[in-house]
Amino acid sequence: MEQQEIKTVTDTLMRIFVLCLLISVCTTTRGQVTEYEHFRIEDRQLIWQRVVDTAVSIDVAKSFYLQMPNTANLYENGNSLLVDVSNVSVDLRKYGKRWGTTPIITQSYIFSGKLRVDLKEDRYRMTFYGIELIPVNSSTMFRPTTFTAEMLKNSRESIRQAYAVPDILGIYERTFYDHFRIRNMSNSDDF
Repeated sequence: MEQQEIKTVTDTLMRIFVLCLLISVCTTTRGQVTEYEHFRIEDRQLIWQRVVDTAVSIDVAKSFYLQMPNTANLYENGNSLLVDVSNVSVDLRKYGKRWGTTPIITQSYIFSGKLRVDLKEDRYRMTFYGIELIPVNSSTMFRPTTFTAEMLKNSRESIRQAYAVPDILGIYERTFYDHFRIRNMSNSDDF
């Protein structure tokens, strides 16, 4: 009878040990965030890439980006365009947010970077990379930095979980899409 009790106690202790081990493994190895909406890590850099299922000609795309404020140096390479983007701000009111109630990363910087637009017959892909964050007010404690340095961690292998939320990367997602999406900008006198 004693051996049976010892075996039962040993089995119980073993189950408790395995359960504790599983709990510790589960809590310490949370999944790394490597993508959020249309943001992803490529070559240890956070890029934004989105495909739009709309047919657009190279001429229409060139015309759109040449008319757009905050763009310069448009280069054409086959069915691709490369555009320098500078000094664009996030319009918090447009997304129902207010200054002071939104994380500082979305309200204290303007952004600049490179936009590549690849066109196909029935769709186009926008890739925004090399993103720089410039403080809105140079007299503040904020310093110019890269989007990648702010948003990534672990040697640039994962996105900071605190930033992979609608109020931070979600707002940048909507801002980039609204700003870079090719749409009709005709200046017609028709009303």
